[in-house]
Amino acid sequence: MQSFKAVRTYTHYALLILLLTVAVSALVVLATIHSEALDQAKTALSQRMQVFQDTLAAQGQGYVIQNGQLYAGRYLLNGSNQIPDRLAGIFGGTYTIFMGDQRVATNVRGADGNRITGTRLIGPAYDAVFGRGESFYDEADILGERYFTRYEPLRDATGAVIGALYSGVRRDVYLAHFNRLSLGAVGLLLCVGGVCAALYLALYRQGRQAALQAKRELMFLQTLMDTMPVPVFYKDNQGGFLGCNSAFEKLVGAAKAEIIGRKVHNVLHDSDFSREQARVDRELAGSPLGTRYSVETRMTTADGAVRDVQIIKSCFQDGSGSNAGIIGSVLDITERRQLEQVRLESEKMLTVGRLAEGMAHELNNPIGSILQNTQNIQRRFSPELGANRKAAAEVGLELERLQAYMDQRGINEMLDYIARSGAQASGIVGNLLAFCSSGAQRSPAAVDELIDSAIEQVRRDGLIDHGEAISMIREYEQDLPLLSVNSAEIVRALANLIKNGAQAAREGKRARHARVSCRARQIERNILIEIEDNGDGIRPGIGDHIFDPFFTTREVGSGSGMGLSVAYALVVNNHGGSIRFETPASGGTCVCVTLPLAAARLNA
Repeated sequence: MQSFKAVRTYTHYALLILLLTVAVSALVVLATIHSEALDQAKTALSQRMQVFQDTLAAQGQGYVIQNGQLYAGRYLLNGSNQIPDRLAGIFGGTYTIFMGDQRVATNVRGADGNRITGTRLIGPAYDAVFGRGESFYDEADILGERYFTRYEPLRDATGAVIGALYSGVRRDVYLAHFNRLSLGAVGLLLCVGGVCAALYLALYRQGRQAALQAKRELMFLQTLMDTMPVPVFYKDNQGGFLGCNSAFEKLVGAAKAEIIGRKVHNVLHDSDFSREQARVDRELAGSPLGTRYSVETRMTTADGAVRDVQIIKSCFQDGSGSNAGIIGSVLDITERRQLEQVRLESEKMLTVGRLAEGMAHELNNPIGSILQNTQNIQRRFSPELGANRKAAAEVGLELERLQAYMDQRGINEMLDYIARSGAQASGIVGNLLAFCSSGAQRSPAAVDELIDSAIEQVRRDGLIDHGEAISMIREYEQDLPLLSVNSAEIVRALANLIKNGAQAAREGKRARHARVSCRARQIERNILIEIEDNGDGIRPGIGDHIFDPFFTTREVGSGSGMGLSVAYALVVNNHGGSIRFETPASGGTCVCVTLPLAAARLNA
């Protein structure tokens, strides 16, 4: 009797598994076909759009609107309907060229047979292309037919969106096979379901107790996972999510019900990360038991933040010992990476500081000798000194004729160049020593006097010709408290920043009206000094390096690359202040220097 019951139980379960297998298989196949059909449509649209773009590029390079007409190079696109017609003849579908949001060339015709040019793009496609400057892919109704559509922005030489390209393919062409298979799958499921329904009802009571027990076990495991702060997930061998914990839901910004059954590229918005993890899932599914995968990478979370993470994955087994799927965790290591970066930067700065200090001390003496002896040589040739005239008379030499010879041969100019080069080298050495200084000696100093001293120092270097070449604007708040600072260091730091701004203003597009503004005001327990120029601003991509020692965008010989790093060291390291860069709406660059009122109003 027991044997019979066992056989009956096994038979019932086998039929139920058969039904479920057919159903799941049909659903998986349909989902795969549907996904592939959508992917084919998207791929076809991408390929057709690429051909569309290449066709326009062949007519002319660069897009521009002139006299209310859209051109590709010198090729007029307004009314160029032959291009959409030719593409439609080759690939089928619909194509349109937009100037701004207005259709200027298309193969789409209205009910009257005329092309629907002159109409405007509206809705989500307009928001994506002209609002955010992004590509747009979605479905739309065109002349009563459902189409997959794709829009790509057209940009001019400045990167501004001045138009768009559209390509569309009929939805029913790509989903016809899927629809036929769906009907067949539904019929098959109905037949199998009718056969197995009676047996399933018989199994229901017996399976209910087992289901409740399994549910309790799953709830326990799920609760255990949800208490873990580290995101955890598990998948099947095809890469579909089977479950996850609360930390993983928070990481991807989706509820568990939205995650289960979907693959990584449907859950995460980071396409590069998703492709890489899908590849890893496929390799793990076919790997021997016990295979473990671990990598440190970067991913974009649901809130748009880019985080450094460590991904750990491994296969788990079913009852027969075969690979049943993949379980993994996502460990956020951003703070650890940041600490490592801070440590490396600190070590680098210490190394650079020691090297700079040693070099500066070694170079100081020979540079001083060069400057002193150059000045002495110039003085010994001067006819204005009586001692020179006396010595020249004793040997029968006329100093005026000697000076004429030296002028004619350029010797005086060479001596002046040696003196200027020595002074420049002395300034570099001074920057290196300032970069390594501790800023221990401090005294009360007025903010306006510090800024004026820095301006005068830059003026002496020849960058500001007494207000003629560069306009200097000074705006100081009245009754500013004194600062407890090392005046020489702060003056050097401000001079470096003013010099940098003056050079940027003089070399910018508005050089004829070059301007540097120096402003100072109190903000709570700090003094804010702003140095703003009207140059061309900071080029993209260099913002993270502008305070690095020896980093410069100028030609070799035009700058040492120490000015900003020295200013940073003197303000931030020696005085506990801060330096940041802003880009004003009017252009140029604004350097914001914040110095704390550490001694609390020393003039009070």
